[in-house]
Amino acid sequence: MGYSKEIFQQLQEEFVAKCQKVEDGEMPILEAVLAFRGQKKECEAYIEAVRSFEQEHEEQILSQISYNEGRYRGARFEVRNGGRTFNYKGIKEWQIASENLKEIEEKYKQAFISKEKGLLPVDENGELLDLPEVNYRKDSIIIKE
Repeated sequence: MGYSKEIFQQLQEEFVAKCQKVEDGEMPILEAVLAFRGQKKECEAYIEAVRSFEQEHEEQILSQISYNEGRYRGARFEVRNGGRTFNYKGIKEWQIASENLKEIEEKYKQAFISKEKGLLPVDENGELLDLPEVNYRKDSIIIKE
C-alpha cells in the first residue's frame, strides 16, 4: 500500500473514531468539527501543493508522457487541450447591454425586497412588477480562530 493510501486510511479511521465518540457522548460535537476543519485545511493545502508541483513541472511531465506513449506503471496519461473562454468586456455594445441588465436586475431585486417588507412592488407608473425567482443557498458554519 502506498504512503498516501496509508495516510488516507488513517484519516478515515480517525474520522470514524471521532464520529463514534460524538455519538457515544465522549466528545463534544464542536470539538470534532474543529478537528475535521483542521484536517480539511491540511488536505486542501496538500491538493494545492500537488497542483503547483504539476504546473511548475508541466513541460517535463508532458515530455515524459510523450516519451512513454501515454503509459506508465499501468496508468494511462492523456493530454487534453484546455478550453477557451471569451471575454466581452472590451466591446462597447456588450458593456452597454451589461449595464442595462444590471439596472433591470437591481429594479426587480428591489421589488422583491419591497414585497418582503409588506409593500406593493410597483414601477413608476404604478404597475405591479413581476418578482424574480429566488434561490437560497444552504447555511454555512463559520469558524474563526
